[in-house]
Amino acid sequence: MYFIPPYVGRLGWIGMRLDRGADWEAIAGVITDAYLCRAPKKYIESIAFQEMIPKYKYSYE
Repeated sequence: MYFIPPYVGRLGWIGMRLDRGADWEAIAGVITDAYLCRAPKKYIESIAFQEMIPKYKYSYE
């Protein structure tokens, strides 16, 4: 599912294969988690933001 892309992998980037039966719910969860790692804490704690984030059930593989 994941791979280290040439040219940008050395900069910490990862790639995700989307052509092999992608689990879109899991992908949405990974993207949400990644965003939450970088978003301002004040924004994450806001009630409006909490209502916008869907509750995904997924596991990392």
